[in-house]
Amino acid sequence: MNQIRISHFAFFFLSVTLISCKQFLQPQSWSQNYAQMEGTAANHASIIDGNYETGSNAELVNQGGSDIVVILPVQKWISKVVIFSQQLNDPKFKGKKCNLYIKKGTKWNEVKLFPIQGFRTEVRLPAIETSQLRIRVPNRLGFRQMSRIVNKQGDVHNQKLYDPIPPRIEEIEIYGPIDTVE
Repeated sequence: MNQIRISHFAFFFLSVTLISCKQFLQPQSWSQNYAQMEGTAANHASIIDGNYETGSNAELVNQGGSDIVVILPVQKWISKVVIFSQQLNDPKFKGKKCNLYIKKGTKWNEVKLFPIQGFRTEVRLPAIETSQLRIRVPNRLGFRQMSRIVNKQGDVHNQKLYDPIPPRIEEIEIYGPIDTVE
């Protein structure tokens, strides 16, 4: 008799738990692509135009990285950013780290360090309210020239010189959770 009560209780407990967690079992609904909103600006308009055939290079910042900056016309809750790039699909880039920053007042705050996943890199984060975001992506290195260096002992060494080349980004998409859309 006790086993029947225990099994009924366990079944009841499991049912209540599944029903209360129903919202977690449903897939997340996303807003429209904020990068497509009227008045949105970016380093280059072609990375937010909705056309995966166009694109532009990220802005070269230093030897190691280049930036993509997107400015929304109003504050929005951001929780997903998607980057499309054929060049980031190269095996040399896969797994390399990128940084996602948001602007609060006059200061850029890093909110996520994430790896490149290939042609389509998706970044999810807890919803953060902002109107500006910046993504720092790694550069490629292009061979420029070979030079010869003679040290104090007279030994000759060859030195290869490379130039940093920012990757081409085809498209950036920005989304927020649907329950924060006004």
